[in-house]
Amino acid sequence: MKKIRFRGFLNKWKKAVAGDFLEGKNGFAFASKDYKLDGKFSVLTIKNVQGDKTIDVQNLTKVDKIPLGVQEHQKLKVGDILISMTGNVGRVSMVHIENCLLNQRVGLIAPNNKIYKEFLYWMLKTDSFINTMESKATSIQKNISLKSVEEYSFFLPPTIQEQQKIAEFLSTIDELETTLKNQLEQVELMKKYYLEKLFPKKDADIPNLRFEYFKSESWKPTTLKSMFLNKSVLIKTATKKYLKENIFTVGLFPVIDQGQTYINGYVNETSFLIPKNEYLIFGDHTEIFKFVNFSFCQGGDGLKIIECNSNFFSLRFLFYSLVSNYKIVGGYSRHFKYLVETKISIPSAFQEQQKIADFLSTIDEQAESLKNQLSNIQEMKKYYLRSLFF
Repeated sequence: MKKIRFRGFLNKWKKAVAGDFLEGKNGFAFASKDYKLDGKFSVLTIKNVQGDKTIDVQNLTKVDKIPLGVQEHQKLKVGDILISMTGNVGRVSMVHIENCLLNQRVGLIAPNNKIYKEFLYWMLKTDSFINTMESKATSIQKNISLKSVEEYSFFLPPTIQEQQKIAEFLSTIDELETTLKNQLEQVELMKKYYLEKLFPKKDADIPNLRFEYFKSESWKPTTLKSMFLNKSVLIKTATKKYLKENIFTVGLFPVIDQGQTYINGYVNETSFLIPKNEYLIFGDHTEIFKFVNFSFCQGGDGLKIIECNSNFFSLRFLFYSLVSNYKIVGGYSRHFKYLVETKISIPSAFQEQQKIADFLSTIDEQAESLKNQLSNIQEMKKYYLRSLFF
């Protein structure tokens, strides 16, 4: 891959050894008996170093006081660079909160004044560094030593100014990625809220939240099983189920399966295409819901494809209603039998069904747009991590 440099920087990069620019320092062996649910100090373990720019603050381990024997470097400061030394070795993150302590099997990467700290952080995020650490890992569980980090060789820009330019550029992309992640999280929380409020729960006749115009209209309780019996909905059966080896990353027609990914891949055959329509998709093994309104082919087994056979209800409304009310069972089983017994309610007014479905679809479109933007930013970051470092 052709390497990229910022304008005005022409001097050759020099081969360097990490140990000339940093010192790796070990964590403290905290006793688990001292851990508290709520304490003043957070003990950062490998679970908190997930490879994001900042440490993961979910499920922080706490202690009330600093134990005897904790060294000064183990009292972490905001901006310290940490590395995971066990399991998924080579992940790096930066401390961004106060009152943190360094646990064993997490290393502190302490740079000297011969290298720009943020440049060092981004250099440690490159595929070259991560692959090297994984190759140095010992035992089945995977462990690395700080010596492996210090022995790592890399190319270094000759000036602090160029190091700073690279670091600031990548940090700008990272900040945009964080912003998009936060926006996506808010949209997903909003959808969760409305899925809870726009559909009746337990023995309620109507939902907690309704659009003003429809407040006088009634809702009718039912189940998917009843809808099959009165032929309001039908099962669509695919004439062919494509196996993994027959699915491509590029093609004419999308393949839908019961996996987490919305579209599993593509095929080019037209003979087994399910025609364009609205379909509610349920993964019999995975309990994953999908809503499809285009032509597709079925991938693999375990897919329940439901289509509407009535003019009195919206299939998209039914999709959201089931997503809201179905309780995940889990385990490896056939779960469709639980889905058909799930109690739901349907507004008597088709327009209210449509209003709810359109409202939630708009939220889904916002989420999908953010996911696409986030994916593009993440690919951009990967590209520049590969092309800005020699």
